[in-house]
Amino acid sequence: MNKTVLVALDYSKTDERLIQKAVEWTRGEEISIVLLHVFSFFDHLPDREVSQQDIENYSGVLSGTLLEGWESWERLEKASLSKLLEYSKQLEEAGVSVTTKHILGDPASVICSVARELEVDTIIVGRGGRRGIAEAVLGSVSNYVFHHAPCSVWAIYSR
Repeated sequence: MNKTVLVALDYSKTDERLIQKAVEWTRGEEISIVLLHVFSFFDHLPDREVSQQDIENYSGVLSGTLLEGWESWERLEKASLSKLLEYSKQLEEAGVSVTTKHILGDPASVICSVARELEVDTIIVGRGGRRGIAEAVLGSVSNYVFHHAPCSVWAIYSR
């Protein structure tokens, strides 16, 4: 029986550990991996800190200069998709059956929605991004997924 594992990526340091765990699970098993990145307004360019230019680009989206904002958003989205495809290539080179999904939306609810839609067996999600007041105000993606997922959830800590 072929199983499907959804790996929810957020382009943090934890992603490498999530992918490593997914590869470990596939050894000798019929497991398909779905790499999912939910692109949201709160994203930043993968593998680097948010710069002053990024902030100015976001403010273009907010201030009403629609064309500038759209072009900035499009650049961020392309960078995000490119990172997802890099991860996919890594898995393919390891001989893993992989598909990718890059969806705009709220990460927590989209992860659960995609898991339902694809009838995945397990979700692997990172844990440890938001803490303290940020978690209280914005919520924790992994906590939401634990409580709303239609399947088993594995959390990989960022440490």
